[in-house]
Amino acid sequence: MWRDPATFLASKIILGTYFPELPSGPHGCTEGSCYPATGNLLIGRGVNLSATSTCGLTEPEHYCIVSHLQESDKCFECNSQHRYDHYHRNSHRIENVIYLMDRNGNHTWWQSVNGQENVSIRLNLEAEFHFTHLIMKFKTFRPAAMIIERSADFGRTWRPYRYFASNCTRTFPSIPANGLHHINDVICEERYSDIEPSTNGEVIYKVLDPAIHVKDPYSLDIQELLRITNLRINFTKLNTLGDDLLDRRFDVLQKYYYAIYELVVRGSCFCYGHASECAPVPSVDTRENGMIHGRCVCKHNTEGLNCERCRDFHNDLPWRPAEADNPHTCRECNCNGHSNQCHFDMAVYLATGNVSGGVCDDCLHNSMGRNCEMCKPFYYQDHVRDIRDPQVCVACDCDPVGSLEGGVCDSHTDLDMGMIAGQCRCKSNVKGTRCDDCKEGYYGLSQNDQLGCQPCNCDPRGIIMMGAPCDQISGDCSCKRYVTGRYCNQCLPEYWGLSNDLAGCRPCDCDFGGAFNNRCMMENGQCDCRRHLIGRQCSEVQPGYFCAPLDYYKYEAEDATRHSPAESALPGKVRPQAETDCVQHLSNQLRRHRRHRRVTNSQQHRAALRRIRQLQQTPDVTTVHRGHTPSHMVSWTGPGFARVKDGAGLVFTIDNIPYAMEYDIMIRYEPESTEDWEAVVSITSVLLPSSLRCGNLLPTEQLYTVTLPHRNRYIQMPRPFCFEPSNRYVVAIRFQRHGVSHRHLTAFILIDSLVLIPKYTELPGFQGNEPEAEQRREEMIRYMCLDSFMMTPMPALAEMCSKLICSISSIIHDGALSCQCDPQGSLSGECDKVGGQCRCKPNVMGRRCDQCAPGTYGFGVNGCTACDCNSEGSLSHQCDPVTGQCQCRQGATGRQCSDCQPGQWGFPSCSRCQCNGHADICDPRTGECTYCRDHTAGHLCERCVNGFFGNPVLGSGEHCRPCPCPGNPASDHFNGHSCEADHTSNQIICNCKQGFTGSRCDQCAPGYYGNPEQPGGQCVPCECTGNIDTQDPGSCDPRTGQCLKCLYHTDGPSCNSCQHGYYGNALAHDCRRNMILSACMPSACSDGQCHCDRQTGACPCRENVAGHNCDQCAPNHWNYGQERGCEPCDCDPQHSMGTHCNMFTGQCRCSPGFGGKQCTECEQFHWGDPQVQCQECNCHPLGSEMAQCDRITGVCECREGAAGKQCDECARGFTGNFPKCVQCHPCFQLWDDAVCQIKRDLEHIEYTVQKILESGITPGVGDTRIRELERKLKQVQDLISAEDSDRIHQLIGQSIDDLRAEIALTDGRLMGVARELNTTAAEEEALRRTLSDLEKDLRDVNNTVAHKERLLEDYLTSGFADQFEKVKKYYQESLDAEKKCNLTVSGPLSPVEESKKTRAITKEKLDASKDKTLRALAAQNKSLTELQEKAHDLGKKVHHLSHKVCGGHSNASANGSCSDSQCGGAGCRDNQGNHVCGGEGCNGTVSASAAALDLTRNVTDSLTAANEELQNVARKLQDIATLTQDVKNQAKSTLDKAQKKKEHFENNNNKLKDFIKKIRDFLTEEGGDPESIEKVALQVLMIKLPVNRTTLDKMIMQIKDSLSNLTNIEGIVNKTSQHISKAKELLEKAKDAKSRAEGVKDIANKTQQALDVSEKAIEKARTALKEAHNNLNSTRNATAEVQHSLNLNKQMDVMMRLNNLSMGVEALRNKTEQNRQMAADAKALANNATHLASSLQRNLNDTEKRYRQLQMRVESLGGESGGLTNINKKAMDIKKEAEDLLNKASKGIEQLKRLEKRFKNNEQRMQKQRLELDELKENATVVRDEIREQVQKYSNCV
Repeated sequence: MWRDPATFLASKIILGTYFPELPSGPHGCTEGSCYPATGNLLIGRGVNLSATSTCGLTEPEHYCIVSHLQESDKCFECNSQHRYDHYHRNSHRIENVIYLMDRNGNHTWWQSVNGQENVSIRLNLEAEFHFTHLIMKFKTFRPAAMIIERSADFGRTWRPYRYFASNCTRTFPSIPANGLHHINDVICEERYSDIEPSTNGEVIYKVLDPAIHVKDPYSLDIQELLRITNLRINFTKLNTLGDDLLDRRFDVLQKYYYAIYELVVRGSCFCYGHASECAPVPSVDTRENGMIHGRCVCKHNTEGLNCERCRDFHNDLPWRPAEADNPHTCRECNCNGHSNQCHFDMAVYLATGNVSGGVCDDCLHNSMGRNCEMCKPFYYQDHVRDIRDPQVCVACDCDPVGSLEGGVCDSHTDLDMGMIAGQCRCKSNVKGTRCDDCKEGYYGLSQNDQLGCQPCNCDPRGIIMMGAPCDQISGDCSCKRYVTGRYCNQCLPEYWGLSNDLAGCRPCDCDFGGAFNNRCMMENGQCDCRRHLIGRQCSEVQPGYFCAPLDYYKYEAEDATRHSPAESALPGKVRPQAETDCVQHLSNQLRRHRRHRRVTNSQQHRAALRRIRQLQQTPDVTTVHRGHTPSHMVSWTGPGFARVKDGAGLVFTIDNIPYAMEYDIMIRYEPESTEDWEAVVSITSVLLPSSLRCGNLLPTEQLYTVTLPHRNRYIQMPRPFCFEPSNRYVVAIRFQRHGVSHRHLTAFILIDSLVLIPKYTELPGFQGNEPEAEQRREEMIRYMCLDSFMMTPMPALAEMCSKLICSISSIIHDGALSCQCDPQGSLSGECDKVGGQCRCKPNVMGRRCDQCAPGTYGFGVNGCTACDCNSEGSLSHQCDPVTGQCQCRQGATGRQCSDCQPGQWGFPSCSRCQCNGHADICDPRTGECTYCRDHTAGHLCERCVNGFFGNPVLGSGEHCRPCPCPGNPASDHFNGHSCEADHTSNQIICNCKQGFTGSRCDQCAPGYYGNPEQPGGQCVPCECTGNIDTQDPGSCDPRTGQCLKCLYHTDGPSCNSCQHGYYGNALAHDCRRNMILSACMPSACSDGQCHCDRQTGACPCRENVAGHNCDQCAPNHWNYGQERGCEPCDCDPQHSMGTHCNMFTGQCRCSPGFGGKQCTECEQFHWGDPQVQCQECNCHPLGSEMAQCDRITGVCECREGAAGKQCDECARGFTGNFPKCVQCHPCFQLWDDAVCQIKRDLEHIEYTVQKILESGITPGVGDTRIRELERKLKQVQDLISAEDSDRIHQLIGQSIDDLRAEIALTDGRLMGVARELNTTAAEEEALRRTLSDLEKDLRDVNNTVAHKERLLEDYLTSGFADQFEKVKKYYQESLDAEKKCNLTVSGPLSPVEESKKTRAITKEKLDASKDKTLRALAAQNKSLTELQEKAHDLGKKVHHLSHKVCGGHSNASANGSCSDSQCGGAGCRDNQGNHVCGGEGCNGTVSASAAALDLTRNVTDSLTAANEELQNVARKLQDIATLTQDVKNQAKSTLDKAQKKKEHFENNNNKLKDFIKKIRDFLTEEGGDPESIEKVALQVLMIKLPVNRTTLDKMIMQIKDSLSNLTNIEGIVNKTSQHISKAKELLEKAKDAKSRAEGVKDIANKTQQALDVSEKAIEKARTALKEAHNNLNSTRNATAEVQHSLNLNKQMDVMMRLNNLSMGVEALRNKTEQNRQMAADAKALANNATHLASSLQRNLNDTEKRYRQLQMRVESLGGESGGLTNINKKAMDIKKEAEDLLNKASKGIEQLKRLEKRFKNNEQRMQKQRLELDELKENATVVRDEIREQVQKYSNCV
């Protein structure tokens, strides 16, 4: 077929522009990609082209056309039953679209069935092809909607290329229609779907739209977009004229159908760039001219229909499409001749760094690997043969038993990996070339063992041979001497510490006493320690424990039972007394001396006689206390000695033996003369010995007689005695002079103690002939260990002795003994390691520091206090150990016997106090009288107190009387200090208080005012602020206080302001006249004076004027001196440095760069907008005409040759460095003009481009295509005007088609231009940035060059020598620094090494003590938590107690203040540090006591004239009350103790009954063996009471007698309490009598009758109390004896005291101490109140005495009438009033009693708290002991 050549050429021109062919490069296919030629893919593939609808296929069909512009016929016939040819021209099959015309030039087309809308055309290709574009030319209307689709998998899946529709939004709503943005976007297009033209309409689709820039047209994405195997065109909607919508008849639809003249599918064979030509596909036989075949003729070692894979054995690189500069040729695999097959592995390719990815398949000749370069397992590479040799792999020769993987060897040699070709891979513990031998240290080669051989597991520390530690067959190890075990990893028994030593292990060396045996733990050598012994060898004592010395069991003679010579308890016979007594001898001598008148000898014998008689009266045994003084050596133990008379003795009871063995018995003593003494000693065991050691020894009683030489201080019994535990021994000793037959009453010996010393040679460790035992016995003798304990004081022990003695003590006591240091008497809980002596506080003694030393007393937390008994007033230096009371001589008193008796002074020459009868006692040192009565005062009560006058000296006959000034001193109308009698005028002259005057002080003094003439009236100072004359009587009104005569220019009722016209401070006398008038406003001034402020003197100023004198403008104002005032500154807030300005000029202070009065302008030589910023001109002085620049632009006016904004550059046309600018050559001007023209042209081009970018139109430049379009448009207009419709329509259709093609081309071209412009703009911006960076870098380079030039210049000018010296200097400094650094970092003494060592040591210690510390910390935390809980509970109790005592809650802050508690409390202090407790408004005990005290003081003030008798009676009453309370308390305590003993007896009785019942049950039980019954019977028979029956009956009788005497004690106490209550009632009545007793003091004597009743009650109470006290003492003594007898065996030892109490317990103690102190203060207040009440009683007694006197006078006047009756009536009234007063006093006494009861309750609560605190101490002690025990355990586990 043929097509129109013109049309075909036009199509080629149009399509060739945008769809160029993909030709091969000039190099062919060798150096890059190559592509086959493109063409129409429909040629030769008519059979592959199909349509779903074709007209006339089954029968002829009619169709019509819309108009008949072309032909006259309207309807035609379609018959497609035959192919189109010359005879069948009405055939319109789909293959007609391949060519536009037939050979005759007639048009051919394809046509669908009439009215059918959904029609598709499909092209099936036999291979993959490149599809570039599609052109369709329609005979009828173009479709209203259609879709172009593609498939790349031969029709299995389809994807759309593009959608076409006349209305995309309605037809394809989900497809975007807003233009193409990316090359692969799927969009809907509307320009090819219009109804016009009706024929010859075209649809052009380009796969690669030229509007979208494609960076790489050969990329995979683009190639994938072009690749197709099938193409399908779906017509979905016909374009109609709309009549089909109304009528669907055949004749209407027969003009609507799809008809296509020509269809062009342009593309090429798809070969991925690996072929330049294509051949026919084998299955396609068509060979039409111009046909594009589908099979690529592949290059680059590729194959396949489309060259889509590499050739076989060419897979070393991945297959890739070829690129323009890289063909991506497939490379042949390298298999070293061992294979001809391979495949590509991407993982291998990536692993090799994209170098090689070929993997060989099916390697031959026992080879393997990616390139067949390795030998298979069990083969190795022969290094002699080539890798390609078929015999290169040789079989391995390895023993399968000892080699890995059954005999695998190294396949090749690789020294870096330790591989040698053919070398066998042995198991871990196997060696040898064939892996057939065990390594050293291993044995037992086995195939089942994964490691080959088993390790010997010999401990290297315990074997002898290191090379072959064990036998390779059996595995037995060769051990060292003290090592055992199969693996030589254990020590022999009694050895430990397996190490690298020669012997292997070390001996345990456990302490023979501290450890149970000589075995220890092998790991750390820890021995099995006895109780409270620590250390590896058990040779150290746990803290808080000690080793008992050899003389530990000593019994002080002071504590022994004392016996007289005649008592049978002592052994031996008593000697008779000497016949010639010393008394008789001395009496005879004294008579002879008198007869011969020998006075001197007579006096000496008389003194000796007195001394002997005293000695005869001395008891047989007494205690001699000796104090410890630094100057005397202590040669005794305990508090002193027992002084034993000749023939008397001591009995010691021993019941604390710890270990059954023999003990040496030793007596320590000191003689009083040079005579020798002897001791008869008897030792008796109470029970039969039952131990194995002592049970077979006889007898159980031994008698010793030893001599006590006067030169020695101790004596040892000649033979030991066997003592055992659980037995009781009685040691009785009689002491008598040696070698005499009679005993003398004046002979004494001092016995210190009895000591039992264990016979240590019996103990394990000392027995036998072992070398160790012999060595220990030898060391005991060599170091004199035993001799050290014989004498006192004991010398310092040798270290070896301490160790041996600790071992002895550990055996005897089964461990160490507890220190049990008394927490009050000791400084800590630690004691001496040997002996257990605690560190005692001052004046404290005893091993446990639990008693006061002789001559001291008051055992407590601070130790003991020295007695300090006065030598002149005391009988000895000893005092009571509790109270410290010394034994006073006659006439001495006081604790230290250093005071006189009451009423005397001047010890020791005491004399009576001289107080003129007005006082009973005086100061014991000075004799000054205290408590002067009768209103007297002075050293001897020789003058009256202030407010009284008279002469109170004894014998003057006068007394002190109150001053009438004008009232009495006790009234509220007393205005004087004192008064005196003027004997000349017989007047009383008063000395007035300040503010009063007059002879009776009844007037106010000048400067004071008030009403002093009235009772209670006062005179107070006139409030005139010090501005009056206080000496002027008229300065102020004496009644009202109004100021009358103000001074210092002051005014006002109080003279507190300045006068008119004056100003200042009237209070400081500083009123000044206002002298500045001109500055004030005229309206404020008159008559030459201005109304200024009276304090400041300030006048009202003008507007905006300020200042005290109106002498300055207000802030931010100026222009001072104007009538209208000052004007505002109005300084610019941004450009000024503040809002202030000059007061006279108004100039503001401008910021730098700004000027003008208000800073609103730029200052001189500056430019810019002052609202934004002013900048300095900086015009160069050499280049500018003037210094001022343009004020807007800042450009300076330059001189010729200068340029730049600041005229600091050379101008264009000048050269050189500014300011040396030289004009250029004249030719410069010519070239400059040309350059300027080019610059203008470039600017014009830039402007034009900018306009194009903005509007899309090129201004001023014509476009040929646009002019051609305009020409054609003009032709169209001409045709329209010619009215030739047919021709017009024809030309319009042609023109529109041409215009559409041209517009499409123009659009593509414009889009390309836009892209180029965008690219150019981006490149320009990048170039600008690059240029800026280059300029910046250039500036930096210039700066660097300049800096280097300066440095170079400095170097050149400085000279070589200087530079060399600097180099040497810096080099030396560098060497020094390096040396210091090296010394600091390295070296044995460097800080780093020292720090490293210290860190290592610290780490070891921390690791060693970590567990111990953590456990201790946990235990401490637990203890602390418990203590905190208890402290919290105790705190609550303290809080409650504080509330009861003080009325406050005691919430003390850190500084002790209690801001939220006005009543104070525990721990509260004021600003001066004083305790705060109670106060006004508080309900505590202290407040109540204080209130009672105030009340008592008021009553005392009102009864100041009471008599002395009331004081004595009150003192007696107080003593009786105290004694009564003491008796009551003692009785209660005794009853409580008796009740407890009763309960104890009942419990013991119950236990005894239970025990008897158990014994009875056992004896009556069937099946009991005789031996057990006999043993139980013997034990029962051995039970004895602590005392015999007679003694117990005697004690019980004494108790009964004492209790019978106490039967009425409660009644006596109650009766006494009643009498006391009555007396207190009288006292309280007297309290409330204050107001009424003021005026009736002289007539209140009738109350004496009530006092008589009180005295009788007091006398009866005294008698009853004395009897009760005697009975109570006898009861107490009897109870004490019973308690001492019953407390024979303590149930448990006293718990160990706490060393240092924790902070929590200390805080509780302090708080409790504070409460105790407060309670003591409260008690003191209560005692003071009681004392005042006693004084009140004395006053009451005096009142009663006067009342009796008054009554006697009234009775003596009973006969008289009238007046006597009135007097009697008045007396009765007074009596009634006194009775009322007595009732009120009784109520007051009851209130005091309640207060006393509350105080006692508080004391009981405090006692409970003390007990709780003691429990806390004990608990803390237990916790501490547990902690120590745990710490000891953990420390032994090191």
